[in-house]
Amino acid sequence: MCRSNLSAILQFSRLLLTVSLLFTTAIGQQDDPDPDEVRISTDLFQASVVILDKNDRPVEGLKPEQFELKVDGKVRPIEFFEANSTGQIVSGADGTETPQANINSKAILSERKIIFFLDDLHLAPDSLNRTRSAIKKFTDDNMLPLDQILVVTSSGRLGFLQQFTDNPAVVNAIAERIQPFPDLTRDTDQPPMPEYLAIQILNGNSNVTDYYVEKFIESIKIKSSSVNREAVRRTVIQRANSIVKSLTVVSQSTLESVRSMVDSLRGMRGRKLVFLFSDGFFLTDKGNGNLDNRFLQRLAGQAAKDDFTFYTIDARGMSNSIAVDATGSRPNDPNGRLEVGRLGEDSALQEGLFEIADGTGGVFLGGTNYFDKWIDRVLTETSVYYTLAWLPEEDEQTAQKFKKIEVSVIGRPNLKVRLQNGFLTGKEKPGDAKSEKKQTEKNAEVFTSDERKIPQNLPVSVSVNYLDVPGQNAMITSSVQIKTGKLDYGANGKTVAHVDLAGIVLNEKGKQVADFKTGLDIDSASGSEQNIIYNARTPLEPGIYLVKIAAREQKTGKLGGGFKWIFVPDLSKRKITLSSLFLDSQEVTGKDGKNQVQFSVDHRFGRPLQFNFVAFIYNSSKPEKDKPNLTAHIEVFDARGKKIINSPVRRLEVQSVADISHIPLKGAIKQDAATAGKYLLRVTVNDLNSGDTAVREAVFSVG
Repeated sequence: MCRSNLSAILQFSRLLLTVSLLFTTAIGQQDDPDPDEVRISTDLFQASVVILDKNDRPVEGLKPEQFELKVDGKVRPIEFFEANSTGQIVSGADGTETPQANINSKAILSERKIIFFLDDLHLAPDSLNRTRSAIKKFTDDNMLPLDQILVVTSSGRLGFLQQFTDNPAVVNAIAERIQPFPDLTRDTDQPPMPEYLAIQILNGNSNVTDYYVEKFIESIKIKSSSVNREAVRRTVIQRANSIVKSLTVVSQSTLESVRSMVDSLRGMRGRKLVFLFSDGFFLTDKGNGNLDNRFLQRLAGQAAKDDFTFYTIDARGMSNSIAVDATGSRPNDPNGRLEVGRLGEDSALQEGLFEIADGTGGVFLGGTNYFDKWIDRVLTETSVYYTLAWLPEEDEQTAQKFKKIEVSVIGRPNLKVRLQNGFLTGKEKPGDAKSEKKQTEKNAEVFTSDERKIPQNLPVSVSVNYLDVPGQNAMITSSVQIKTGKLDYGANGKTVAHVDLAGIVLNEKGKQVADFKTGLDIDSASGSEQNIIYNARTPLEPGIYLVKIAAREQKTGKLGGGFKWIFVPDLSKRKITLSSLFLDSQEVTGKDGKNQVQFSVDHRFGRPLQFNFVAFIYNSSKPEKDKPNLTAHIEVFDARGKKIINSPVRRLEVQSVADISHIPLKGAIKQDAATAGKYLLRVTVNDLNSGDTAVREAVFSVG
């Protein structure tokens, strides 16, 4: 392989490595322009609208002429209209229900972008535990195979892990790595001065101020008549001011992180659902202009413009801020002098969460511990939505002003309409949002997404699979498939094409732990319908890994690639586990003349549908001097979740298996009537001895 060409591919490989955080679905599935796709002009304003019936079920099938759009009370013509669906449709435009028989919502092959934003700067340990449980419940019960999930923290401490993934095990592992953030604003003087009471003091609440003045005088044990009360009052106000300045910095950091995330994902097509978990934060303090309503309007307006919808959750759950305090963080107030100051604390903490949700068309949830049920409900309610766009009027292109949006369904007053409450017109004035654009070095690193600019003009498919090999432990196989028909074989069509491959394996901290590179010489005899497959095997310890692969054709400079997350389980925990599913095994002869087994990389099959698969079962339990007692169930679902194959639950014969720590599970799929589209293969293994279950899924296409 030519040195200069190898240098080029290695430079590209280094580009993959230096991008510390990538907010995109996959290199091979970029948001590149589709020539057949209708795009909204950048001159238009747009809004995503959810329509619900009286039972809060999403309504499908509405037409543009059924909508009325008003801006500041004035009807505007709808210039662009699009109906969008992510499955789970339950109510038609005429009010009739859509049957859901044989529908398994977990198997519907829709593509959703879901973001869990954990405000760890404002999450107590018990709130964080509830949040983790809700995320795990989602991945176990509601995550779809093609979902792209992103877990983000306001502190940025997740670092490299803040990237989209379609792997539920990776999502759970990331959530488990989030730890409570130290309370940076808690006051240690006595009596304690909670943040809200400090705000009340700065806002001139005399009852609260007098309480702390008197407590200060009591603490110095000097006769009240001998104390300069005005000097003590200034000391109390100074203490309150210090507390409020600290809380303002932390609150601003949370909102800056939200804004940075929105900015980093700007241009990514499709709706982004954001579940923001927080114990709440205070927006304003006396004389501070950084966290005012205009800031929130700009934040919510930009988020809604880029198709983000925030559903915010008070992670304190069923808290009661005026209950008896057992933590010692509140002053003793037996006479109830501070009661007035505490009554508004909950609403003040929740104000920012409510404004972000309301401003983007979402909903705020407070006063409940059942986050997982609510997330499920939100996903159902938002499974159908409509995009409406309209032309701005002349003054809206220059003057910056907040305008209210209203949408209704003509003749259907019984339907509920959810959308952003308004938008900011015009452009920001120089320096108007100066403080908002200040990013820490950490945030700048976290929200980098330059890798989206990599061209994808070389047809490449990438897959990464996990297997535990006896004597070698965990092994991942990184596979690259290149379509030979798109390569350059010279003017005469007989020249050998050269493709350089490079790949890197990164651990959860973004550190490179392995790499591979090679050059492939491909002759035109491969044919236009053939695929060349290269496999790289890497032994790894248990953990989360990201594999990035780049391919470059030497003659044309065309590039292609992809990345995949993989979770390598810890088998020492003795819990039943399945390897990856390997589809369509075929024996091929390598250039060295040796036969080897090759598996499908792109999971694409012709009609009639027919392929085999294999997986391995680890950690099956067994009584002493006996064999494992296992059953297997094979299912195939179409894109809408209907089962097209449902095998009987069968007991696995393991008597002849020499190594029961690595039990092979083989099967074959055949369906003559399968139509073109995407399908889901699900393999479920039950351990009857332990009662544990292991499930593996693989998406494949029929063309």
